Amino acid sequence: MSESTLSYQQMFEQVEQIILRMQNQNLDLDEMIQEVRRGHGLIQKMRQRLRESESTIVEMKNELLGEGDLDAPEEHSSAASPAYE
Repeated sequence: MSESTLSYQQMFEQVEQIILRMQNQNLDLDEMIQEVRRGHGLIQKMRQRLRESESTIVEMKNELLGEGDLDAPEEHSSAASPAYE
């Protein structure tokens, strides 16, 4: 499975495995550099996936609440409703 089709959890587990290999095995310099590069690439992809997820969540939240000021609870509170006066 290529790194572009891995789930976030699978990438995370691969980064953990890389760290364990680097801690527990006597890797030569070339192997260590290769592992660091692979780990770096996975972490970059994970960060991108988090940014994309955050953007999607914000978009959905804005869609659900309307695109107005999300920090204005008065507009959505029961105190502003004429039924409670």
